[in-house]
Amino acid sequence: MAMTLLPPVWHSATGAPTLLAWVMAAAYAVAAVQCVRAALRMRRPIPLSLDQRFAWWACAAALGFLGVNKLVAFQTLVFHLGRVIAVRGGWYGQRRVVQGLFAAIMLLGLLTCGLVAWRKRISFTQEQPVAAAGVVCLLLYVVVRAADFTHVLEMMHINLHNDYWIWVLEGSGILCIAHSATTFVAPDE
Repeated sequence: MAMTLLPPVWHSATGAPTLLAWVMAAAYAVAAVQCVRAALRMRRPIPLSLDQRFAWWACAAALGFLGVNKLVAFQTLVFHLGRVIAVRGGWYGQRRVVQGLFAAIMLLGLLTCGLVAWRKRISFTQEQPVAAAGVVCLLLYVVVRAADFTHVLEMMHINLHNDYWIWVLEGSGILCIAHSATTFVAPDE
């Protein structure tokens, strides 16, 4: 069934990734490796709590996915599948409403995760505030990109094109997480 929904021509990105995209993908990879090292707690005698270990593994997985996505652009496949489903379902004319709902559901899901983490007072957010700030930066980046990709920002008359602040937001998140993981792995001397 899913294969019949695939558009006849799908490619992973609209063109060759830019140099900046390759640099960001490499940064994602380095940060993901550092998160794995933090999850394994190298060179640290004190064992990790379950919350911290889970948080480092979750960061590593998310960073790995975002790094691959930076070059492959999975959202393009989702966009094409959504278009095919909308055309076949007869609601292509109302697709903007569905796109807005998709972006709102993503935002709600991310806010719910943040609220649960805050309410549970997960030790990771208390002991790794720089990494937590990096996670927040990347979550904001994902929400803004989803809103841009689904044309929600266009409907709100917000133009983010030619603004490099989105790259700064993404890069800051990566750097915060990588820095926190690196300092967590290597003890202060």
